[in-house]
Amino acid sequence: MKNPNRSRGQKRNKLQNRIIRVHTEGETERDYLKIWNLQNKKIRLKFGSRGSPLKLVKDAIKDISKPPSGENDYDEIWCVFDKNTHPDFEKAVLKANTHNIPTAISNPCFELWLVLHYQDQKGFIASKEIQKLAEQLPIMDGKRIRAGSSSTVINNYDEAKKRAKDLAEQHKQDGKSEGSNPSSNVWELVERLKSVNPTMPPSSSREYR
Repeated sequence: MKNPNRSRGQKRNKLQNRIIRVHTEGETERDYLKIWNLQNKKIRLKFGSRGSPLKLVKDAIKDISKPPSGENDYDEIWCVFDKNTHPDFEKAVLKANTHNIPTAISNPCFELWLVLHYQDQKGFIASKEIQKLAEQLPIMDGKRIRAGSSSTVINNYDEAKKRAKDLAEQHKQDGKSEGSNPSSNVWELVERLKSVNPTMPPSSSREYR
């Protein structure tokens, strides 16, 4: 199986933009990622399918199987989804790990990552609770990210990243898996969108409980 983390676009002119393909569960994730894509003109963000975690991973595998050429010459292929209560979640994660497909996963859901831009969330929290908190954020308009929120998202990003990494470290100290509730590694994908010439491949293996 081809590794999507290598430079699939290595035969293109080095001056051409890197292309990152992202399959997302919903639209909120796309709103957020577009903000970062606008900050780096060296990256072309191309969205793929929407749907359940397993569907996204299967579609990413299809992307890998296509000969890299033209618009399909992706440098990286990612899947962004939630743990939530998806019955196919564990199968999707296993399949992604097997095929070296990097994932940006939030437990319980993407709204946790948004909340971390404003405050800590150190204890277990259900999806409905964190979604309710997120909808009260000044960057949100219902379940979508409010137009004109770019500067706030960008200014609060470093703190959100720190909080997410602190959660992973705390889970480790408590003997839990890195992806336990609450957790999010969306920042790993953001770092790829921010980087002009990344030297390290994105991670593509983690455990969730």
